[in-house]
Amino acid sequence: MNDSHIHAQLHQSGRGALLLKLVELTAESPHHYAASRELEDASNMTEQNVRYQLVKLRESDLVVADESMAGGWRPTPEGSRIAAGLQSSLEEGQLWLEHTMRTLLGNLKAAGGEATRDDWMSWDLHEDGRTPVALDEREQAFDLLEESKYTKSLNAWQASHVRVEITSRGRTALMRPDVLLTSGLFGHGHSTNVDQRIGIQAQTFRNDGGAVQTGDHTVQNITITNAQVERINEGIAATREVLAREDLDERVRTEVSVAVDELEAAAHQQAETGVLHALITKATMAAASSAGSAAGGALIQTLATIGATLI
Repeated sequence: MNDSHIHAQLHQSGRGALLLKLVELTAESPHHYAASRELEDASNMTEQNVRYQLVKLRESDLVVADESMAGGWRPTPEGSRIAAGLQSSLEEGQLWLEHTMRTLLGNLKAAGGEATRDDWMSWDLHEDGRTPVALDEREQAFDLLEESKYTKSLNAWQASHVRVEITSRGRTALMRPDVLLTSGLFGHGHSTNVDQRIGIQAQTFRNDGGAVQTGDHTVQNITITNAQVERINEGIAATREVLAREDLDERVRTEVSVAVDELEAAAHQQAETGVLHALITKATMAAASSAGSAAGGALIQTLATIGATLI
């Protein structure tokens, strides 16, 4: 796995922000271990989430725990190296480009689905802690969005992207923050396509066992591991938390709950990936009608996280 892939995974999971904060808190002394409470206070995470993410970082050999009575955590040398690369990616690399593309796409949707060049040039894309997005960076981002069919542009000899329109593929991509718009540019081993009939994003993955695809494609059946079962169960628990929300449509709640129950049973039996993919797709299709609501979007995101465990 290359560093850009690691950076992307850390960023998407939320562990990247925690790792960067840990590096910051322990930078002054090579012997200082930051307490979990320090990380909780410095982040927006709950105590439970901080501890869970720290365990995951330790499993990746990016952090180490103090085994003494004092306790605490600090990054390993590899963790510090990865954190430096992640910071660079966020400031001027892939993740900065990802942020720019996704922000432009979101603004385009918010503007009613289309915008003129004067419109998108005037958008205030500045965020605290980030540098302003220059004109050439915006043009590059729109070039890539158009190439990936997330947008359609009217281009003239004098200027590019005179008028930009978001596509159905682009609208679907905004529902899937777990999928990087820039993934095909940095060789992460997966590409993205969209089933236009239901508006659900499907992905094609490559692994050592061959191709594994979701959607209307042949799925190579591979037996899942105990670790994958654990992660699927974690995703199911998160999905059920969303299903309990009062603002979720009752019909969606019922249909997704049935599919999730079936998925849990299949995972417990370590069913082949083809069966699991089909159940995840079933649940996602059931959730699709609520995609426009906050609860529906959160539901689709948790289901996508489960799907990512089968990569």
